[in-house]
Amino acid sequence: MINPENLRSISPMSKVALKRCKDYDPERVYQSVAESIDLLGGISSFIKMGERVLLKPNLLSKKLLQPILR
Repeated sequence: MINPENLRSISPMSKVALKRCKDYDPERVYQSVAESIDLLGGISSFIKMGERVLLKPNLLSKKLLQPILR
């Protein structure tokens, strides 16, 4: 359950970080996600110690997108 006291004000222009990751190697994915979070101000900008969160990166594959892009 979300604790309303932990919510930050939401601006009309949300920040977004995009990082390219050449494959799904776990170390590369981890590094890309960590760099993205750092670009947005670090994890402490979003959560406090002890909170539980789920990060859901959008993972895409060029091979899977090719039929869509034709």
